[in-house]
Amino acid sequence: MRRNPEFKSANRSVVGLGYRFINRENLMISGRSGPGYVYQRFFGGEKDNYFTMLFGGDLEAKTSNGSQFRLGVEYLPEIVDWKDSYLIRSFADWTTPIIGWLNFKIALFNLYYSSPPEDTERNTFTMTAGLSFRF
Repeated sequence: MRRNPEFKSANRSVVGLGYRFINRENLMISGRSGPGYVYQRFFGGEKDNYFTMLFGGDLEAKTSNGSQFRLGVEYLPEIVDWKDSYLIRSFADWTTPIIGWLNFKIALFNLYYSSPPEDTERNTFTMTAGLSFRF
C-alpha cells in the first residue's frame, strides 16, 4: 500500500528576488526566483537533500466585500538533475470577513515529489479551514 510521505524533519530554505508584474489595489501578480537548499528527512531514515533554484509566482485578489483569494506555485528542481528530481509546492486560500474582527479562512496545500521515498505517493494534499482574528 502506498502512503503519503511522513517527514521527520524538513527545511526548504530559499533566498532570492521577486517582481510585482501587476500591483493594483485589488490585484497583485508577482514572480520570484533564487537559490536555495532542500533538506528532507523521512521516518525510516531516508533523506532527500539538494541545492535548488526556486521559480515561483503568486496571485492575490481582493473583492469589494473584503474577501481575499491567494494562489501560489513554486518549482524547486535539484540543480544537477532538473528533469528527474524536483518539488512543486502550490497553495490556494480564501479568506472572507464574518464580522469586523473575525474572518473565515479555507486553505488548500499540495506538495508534489518527482522522486518520493519508496512506497509513498508523489502528491501530498492538505486542506484546512478555520477562524482567524484580525487586529
